[in-house]
Amino acid sequence: MPEHKDIPHLLALLDDESDWIGEQVSQALLAFGAELEPLTRGYRTQLNSRQLARLDATCRKWKNEAFFRQWQHWLDIDDPYEALEVAFNQLAYFHNDFEPVPLGAEIDALAGRFLASSAPREPEALMRFLFFDEGFNIPHTDVHQPGYHDLHAILKNKKGEQLSLTVLAILLGRRLGLELFGMHVPGHFMLAAFEGHDIQLYNTSNKGQPVARTSVLYLEETFRRNDTSAREMVASPYEMVLQNLRNIIECHCRKSQNSQAQQYASLYESLMQQLKLRKLVK
Repeated sequence: MPEHKDIPHLLALLDDESDWIGEQVSQALLAFGAELEPLTRGYRTQLNSRQLARLDATCRKWKNEAFFRQWQHWLDIDDPYEALEVAFNQLAYFHNDFEPVPLGAEIDALAGRFLASSAPREPEALMRFLFFDEGFNIPHTDVHQPGYHDLHAILKNKKGEQLSLTVLAILLGRRLGLELFGMHVPGHFMLAAFEGHDIQLYNTSNKGQPVARTSVLYLEETFRRNDTSAREMVASPYEMVLQNLRNIIECHCRKSQNSQAQQYASLYESLMQQLKLRKLVK
């Protein structure tokens, strides 16, 4: 186990031409774990470009391994809204190269602006606020940008795809005392609100417009014929996370970004493995 006093010597060896020595030094540095970045920060100005590149790669490797070890802890959270937010915060952290993102604070600020508008705390008012007052929308060009599936990027750029905008509405609604849900319907992922046994759907790919009542009644009749109910079709947090990961993987594949696609495929596979262990999926 290396000690703190060994760090200058290890950093100097990062310049060695031997890849084998470079790998041994990297492994030694990885042993410092979460301390690696703060312990090496004061030496960065003394390192050349080769040493810095190897040090940065080692730090990233530790963050990646640490992330994969713990990112699924949101599965242990009982509250589905909290679990959903923690999961999407973790994905934003991963998407932003392991830089912490203030996702909760950003959604809090959005909720504050809604409250300041004095709009009624109702789903339709929330849709008007998001899509008209705030200007959120789906992208109409270059639709396969992975950032359209990252809530942190969506809050900054006001553009996202349907599922991510639905998740944003769910988390925002929770802060306003609204119980909103995600629901798969043929060809779409809708925002759902219940009032007693009645359901209202909102299409976040069409500026949050409410789905026509005739279509909702047809959908409810379809549920009845299949001996199920609308509430049983509400998507769980893990179902929304899995779909989000599939969407991101497709984006990277369409852009021939195979390395990034593989990273997200590994996240997807690790989550599926954990869900199978918990007997949540087959």
